[in-house]
Amino acid sequence: MTVALNHNNSSIDNNSSINSNTAAADTQTVLTPAQVLEQLRTLAASIPEITPLTPKERRQIQKLGKVPVDVVLAQMDMIGASDRVESAVGSTPAEAEELVAEDNRWTTVEGELQAILNGVRGANLIRRQKIQLLGAQSFGVGVLLARSEEHAELKPHVERVRRLKRLARGRKSAPQSPETPLPQTPPAGGNPPVM
Repeated sequence: MTVALNHNNSSIDNNSSINSNTAAADTQTVLTPAQVLEQLRTLAASIPEITPLTPKERRQIQKLGKVPVDVVLAQMDMIGASDRVESAVGSTPAEAEELVAEDNRWTTVEGELQAILNGVRGANLIRRQKIQLLGAQSFGVGVLLARSEEHAELKPHVERVRRLKRLARGRKSAPQSPETPLPQTPPAGGNPPVM
């Protein structure tokens, strides 16, 4: 068999894939998050085999996949070495080679998608950091200004933030036990839920 699996030596450098596409993206229209979602859903619908697995299923399959690549390829070479093996497994050497080649191509796709996902996660982390910094700066300036009567309208805002911070600290230190039912709030303009 002439085709080799490339799982261990991925041909994709995630960072260089993203960086090489950045220049091209600068000349293209920038998509909104809603447009990206729409395109991703369209793309997903056109991919023949998307197979969501539970974490347990993934672990079970990964345990089976711990056989070294060279061992798997040597095992598959038996298909071409014996008509009886080919007949027993129900696959020709050409079909086995195509399966390996297809796996290599989809592994490349997986790497590219992972690089894009890592880039989106990084951008989200930076965005959240900017949001938190902006919030902290706003609060700091608000606290200073609220000390003077000239900016008394900020005092309720300062107290609200302090109250929310205290509540957040309380939630972290005393998580609710699973036996304790969560309080239910009635829907706006409706009756409270019946228990």
